[in-house]
Amino acid sequence: QRNESNGRENPSIGEIEENGGCYLTTACMKHYMDEFDDNCYYLDILRWFRDNFVSKEDKKEYYEVAPKVVETLDSLDNANEVYNQIYTKVIQVCVRLIEYGRYDEAYEIYKDNVLDLQNKFVRRLVPIQE
Repeated sequence: QRNESNGRENPSIGEIEENGGCYLTTACMKHYMDEFDDNCYYLDILRWFRDNFVSKEDKKEYYEVAPKVVETLDSLDNANEVYNQIYTKVIQVCVRLIEYGRYDEAYEIYKDNVLDLQNKFVRRLVPIQE
């Protein structure tokens, strides 16, 4: 269980897999809170949701893609703007849906937005066929 409050940089992928963190959410929350709290309400709700409703396959893909997305976002001149959009259009919306028990909707919004971020910010290497 994660039970620390800190001001560290975003965790590494190994730390995330070991501690069960939600990488994009952590990055957004860190961006938005003067004093980052790893046990804030939003992260606690999203971790509970992840542990109870997100498939193993989706979690595995998320942990492969999310660090690449965050790395790219952090290098953008408008990173704060992008994180703000993620926070308001994904995190806040999903948490509200989870609070109302609308888990399928929250799952689809979160999954669609992770895919959208992946498509926008992570290049997939496609082997050239001869």
